[in-house]
Amino acid sequence: IFSNAVETTEQLAFKKVTLESRTADDNENDIWEQIKDHVKLEQRMREIWRDLFIISQCYVAVIWERKDFKVKSSTETGKKSKKVYKSLMVPKGISLLDPCKVIPVGNFMFGNERLVYIADPFEGKELNKSLAGDNSSDLIVTQLFEKPYRPDLQEELESSKITGQYGLKDRLFLLKEDNVFRITSTRPDYQRFADVRALSVFPWLDIKHNLQEMDRADILGNLNAIILVKKGTDDKPAKPGEIAQAGAQVQGASRLPIIVSDHRLEIEIITRKTDKTLSAERYNAIDSRVTARLFQILQTGNYAAGTATDSSGGLFKIIASTMESRRDNIVEGIMDNILDRVYEANDQLLGEPIMKRRRIAFDFDPHFAQYIL
Repeated sequence: IFSNAVETTEQLAFKKVTLESRTADDNENDIWEQIKDHVKLEQRMREIWRDLFIISQCYVAVIWERKDFKVKSSTETGKKSKKVYKSLMVPKGISLLDPCKVIPVGNFMFGNERLVYIADPFEGKELNKSLAGDNSSDLIVTQLFEKPYRPDLQEELESSKITGQYGLKDRLFLLKEDNVFRITSTRPDYQRFADVRALSVFPWLDIKHNLQEMDRADILGNLNAIILVKKGTDDKPAKPGEIAQAGAQVQGASRLPIIVSDHRLEIEIITRKTDKTLSAERYNAIDSRVTARLFQILQTGNYAAGTATDSSGGLFKIIASTMESRRDNIVEGIMDNILDRVYEANDQLLGEPIMKRRRIAFDFDPHFAQYIL
């Protein structure tokens, strides 16, 4: 349910994303689309969506280069355009940093935070060499890292408490504000990290795992049985030799435990009741709450809330609106920190970029929304 929620919402949120110029000029529209494809922007946005969905925050890094772009559209006469936008300053690549290796520091009021990278011991040595000038040609290091970060004692203790690692003093590096930024779910400035929204699902997943193990034990337990072979009757009791001979005959061909005795032996097999094994009702109590949290549905305690039996049009509108809100958060971060900077750095581009995306709507087809749930 968790992985399906991530993948389904991701596909719906980024089914069609285009980048255009505000001037509506065909040449500039073509260049913006080439820039989008050059950095695989849609794929990066999908990756950001997954991080926000699961841990409610992500850290985006950008490195820049100058590149020529040739217009691929045709002229009014039908000929291929020969226009070239030369030496545009554009992202060479966009990447997400490991969220467990970045920590915000400094004064968080009014957004004055700084991001610090926590390097591995070997990685820290190499970064120190590069920043010292021994290997200054490393494009990633020079564009992403500003300098080693030396925290005071209190901040070092706080960082060790958050990360669970000690001896970080020589492994912290300040990231450049212009090239590394973070996008988070809603959080106040006084919080270092946004609350992990998916955290509330973990106890339910643990309960569901235990329920699955219990049902598995029931199923496997009922696969085991005892076969009773009787020899003789009241009128003609079996002799010990006959019982031994019968036992030898059946033991060789049997894969289950077998008891061979005379007819007076009585065995009673006691098993657990299995009428509730794999019962849908037991799982639905958990699944409905997991679904409600992942799709951000208003859970009112109704047994059917968040399940396929709820065909409320309002329910689907709530799901769509929360998905669009998360997507808009991603789009704003990309526009402010990357695409608007591309426009400002290149005088050849006359129109500001506009990112267009398809509206997420479930209410047009309730059956489609039910399939998603």
